[in-house]
Amino acid sequence: MSLLDYEVQPHVPGTALARLVRDYKALTTNLDMLEKRRKEVRDRLSTIVVESGEEDEKGHIVLALPEKIDGISSLMRQRRVKRTLDEHVAERVISQAHLIDRCYRMVPVLDEDVVMQARFEGLLTDADIDSMFPTTVTWAFVTVKA
Repeated sequence: MSLLDYEVQPHVPGTALARLVRDYKALTTNLDMLEKRRKEVRDRLSTIVVESGEEDEKGHIVLALPEKIDGISSLMRQRRVKRTLDEHVAERVISQAHLIDRCYRMVPVLDEDVVMQARFEGLLTDADIDSMFPTTVTWAFVTVKA
C-alpha cells in the first residue's frame, strides 16, 4: 500500500501527511543528487569523446564503443548550429546597400504606456483594460522551510 492510499488528515501530526512530506523531501534530495552525478558523468564522457572521438560528415564528434553497452554503440558530441540575426550588423549592411525601404516594413505595435495613460485620462475604463490584458493564474507546488 502506498502513502497515497492512506487517509490524509492535514491538521493531525504524525499522520500519512507527515509521511508524505518526508517522502517528498527525501525524493527531491535524491533527485538533486542523482542529477548532479548524472551531469558529472556526462561531462566526463563528453571530455573522453572530444579527446578520442572522430568528426563525422555533419561535424559531430563520435566515439564508437568497442562493444555495445546496454544497447549503446557509440557516444557523440552533437554539433548544433543556430543562426541568429545581429540587428545592428543587418541594419548597417542593408543601409549601405540602400535597401532600407525594401527590407524593412513598419509594423504597428501597441504602446501599453499610452493605453494606460488613456485609462488615467478616462478615455478607457477598467473593464476595457481588463478585457485587453486578461490575467491567468498558474500554480506551483513548493515546500516552505521553517
